[in-house]
Amino acid sequence: MNLSSRKRSGGLIVLGFSLLTPFIASAVTVNYKTMSRTPGPTPFACIVPESTAAFLTSDAGAHLWFGGTDVKAGDRVAVEWYNPQGLRYSSDPYPSSDVAPSDWTEYCAHYEFSIAGQPAASMPGIWTAKVLWNGSELFTLTFSIMALESTPVLLFEARNVSGDSWLGPQRHTYVDGNGMEHAYHVFAVSGDVNINGLQIFVHPEGSGSAVSILVPSGGQPDDKDSGGALEFRLPFGLEVTKITGGNAEFGSQTKSSDQQFWDCQKAVLIDQVLDLISGGWYQPLQCFANLLPASAGDRCAVVQPIINAGSAACLAEDSADSSLLNERALNTHQVRRLKWKPVRDGGDVSQIMFHLTQSVAQTLTLFWQKGIALYVTTAHGDYLLDKFK
Repeated sequence: MNLSSRKRSGGLIVLGFSLLTPFIASAVTVNYKTMSRTPGPTPFACIVPESTAAFLTSDAGAHLWFGGTDVKAGDRVAVEWYNPQGLRYSSDPYPSSDVAPSDWTEYCAHYEFSIAGQPAASMPGIWTAKVLWNGSELFTLTFSIMALESTPVLLFEARNVSGDSWLGPQRHTYVDGNGMEHAYHVFAVSGDVNINGLQIFVHPEGSGSAVSILVPSGGQPDDKDSGGALEFRLPFGLEVTKITGGNAEFGSQTKSSDQQFWDCQKAVLIDQVLDLISGGWYQPLQCFANLLPASAGDRCAVVQPIINAGSAACLAEDSADSSLLNERALNTHQVRRLKWKPVRDGGDVSQIMFHLTQSVAQTLTLFWQKGIALYVTTAHGDYLLDKFK
């Protein structure tokens, strides 16, 4: 095997190896593809650079690397870059009509997408790189461009949306405090809670970041004990180093009655199977049947409390995979549960902080890619934010 050529034009550098006897194959095979901060040129070897999908507006550029085999003479490649609104921002065709002058067994390519000082720096959000091979889509990669991490990002504020009355598959859009667009499955509110009382921030903390959740708490001079319980589902890949609180004293992490729902979901599924097998005589499990009121009407309807036997079955049977509050989500998301109460009388807000080793950009990128879910239950009512991404 001999080194045959090394080509460079603009942001693209290609390295190819050829056999003395032409290699015949029907289509290129992609062996790796990644976004990276590692710039070109491609070295005289096909390497896999360190991957990252999070970039800042101050970064010079984002670098797309990929490599494959079975490249044929005459093959053509191009990359199209799409902004967070899904519109094509620019494209980078290969400088000549052919990728290779002859058949190659190994092929490496690098494209650079300029950020700092370019219009892309003023368009934060999730971007998409689409690689075309002979005019057809070969693969896509997504990456984020974030503003400088000097101030907190107000990710979600309840007062900016209207609460849903149904938990079934839906899709909404939301624009955060930095002007970036998100989607979410459902946001539900029940009981006598102030819709303004829920906010989610992501802010820098040393080399890492923290997620701050502001929740309604207390509100009366003598109700220092009227806190609540919280479940936060966040993607694997984020490392939580500690959980702290402001005007919040954490209780036991053991499972309480208002947390048993999350274990009950699996039992609901098992009981539904038994009910089907038995022809209907088996009485399905009712989560907290002795503690929580039964839901009325449509089991996907939002009632007080939001989490009940009916909603458990509704979320567990979500065939559209639009919910993160079912058992399938445990393959991709970690679960953090806690109880809190205010530490002082008369304070109507508590702050729950999840401290992470990842930077703000890395944290938000995983949020965008995989989504988060939050359930808060208090003495006054509940909030549920499902699959916010």
